[in-house]
Amino acid sequence: MQLPNGNRAELPSYFADANDSYLFRVEDRFVVGALVHDPDSSHCNPAENDDGFGTFTEFRSAGERDDYLAQVQHEDKLAFIVDRYEHGRVHYSVNETANYPDRRWDVAPAGVFVPCDYVQEEFAKRRAELEPEKGRHTAVAYGLAAKEFVKDANATLDEYSNWRNGEVYGVLVYEFDADGKEVSPPEECWGFIGHEYARDELMGNLQRATAPQADMQVGFIGCREENVAMLAPLGFRVGRYDAERGGVMAAIAQEAFAQATPQLEDLAADFALTLHAYGRLDRDVVSYRGRDDDEAREGLAERYAAQKAWAVLHLSLPELDGDTDSTAFWRDRITDMDKRVAELQAAPKAAVPDASPAPGL
Repeated sequence: MQLPNGNRAELPSYFADANDSYLFRVEDRFVVGALVHDPDSSHCNPAENDDGFGTFTEFRSAGERDDYLAQVQHEDKLAFIVDRYEHGRVHYSVNETANYPDRRWDVAPAGVFVPCDYVQEEFAKRRAELEPEKGRHTAVAYGLAAKEFVKDANATLDEYSNWRNGEVYGVLVYEFDADGKEVSPPEECWGFIGHEYARDELMGNLQRATAPQADMQVGFIGCREENVAMLAPLGFRVGRYDAERGGVMAAIAQEAFAQATPQLEDLAADFALTLHAYGRLDRDVVSYRGRDDDEAREGLAERYAAQKAWAVLHLSLPELDGDTDSTAFWRDRITDMDKRVAELQAAPKAAVPDASPAPGL
């Protein structure tokens, strides 16, 4: 691919088949993004691979369809007859809810959709609420409750229709310097069903890739207050020292953080840490540890304790007030660390648990 400055950047061969492609210049680098059809979409069938889908069955005759529908409804489950519209492309929807151009020739009520267990539970609750009102008959309550779940069923069938039509894409983002060399590993994620959904994901990724790089917020746990001054020469802007938890929060530009990483390991002895720093950017958490024996039981215990301490410190930040999602995230991390410590203590002396960082940490 030729960049606007005349230099060339190497892209994979399948980039040539892109449906949508974009190129942005950001200071001294170029960001390229594209949507590419997934060459093997069989693994993306939502009816087989999504527990939240439910089951969808097509029949050759109305008799087979009705027998199956009666069996499902006899089990008090929510089920819908599904129309199949086929005119070049195919589309599925709950019977008589879509405005297709020519129902006489192109539409057949040939399927039955049974929503997933979660929807079945919600349907049962709603049906039970409707039955006592005004002495409604059970069948009437069933029909009234079912109408409230039509929109959700059609959204699920829309996704299945997109998959049947081959609308499965990969979202690709690449970054190059002015000479056309990659400045970061390429981002490629496959299996997005539906052009609109895939395009929204691509535009979100491109927005993040082209936005000014935000500072990272980094937490150091286990350091002494007199050691905090050692962080400033590495580019950290250090906050107030937390004597109770033995830690400090600091901010640093991403580029400076990458340059400081090798030097952080040299601080391990001074900070008396095994796992001595965490950096969080958006939802991604990166861990850094000093020189230690990853296989040592004592080292693992210290690492788990440090991870828990940092999560506790993060929960104390005023920025989290009212942020229920972030609060739940860090509370989950604390619970996970408590579980790991308990497993470590219960393990035989010869056994050493997995030394990899905890998920999300």
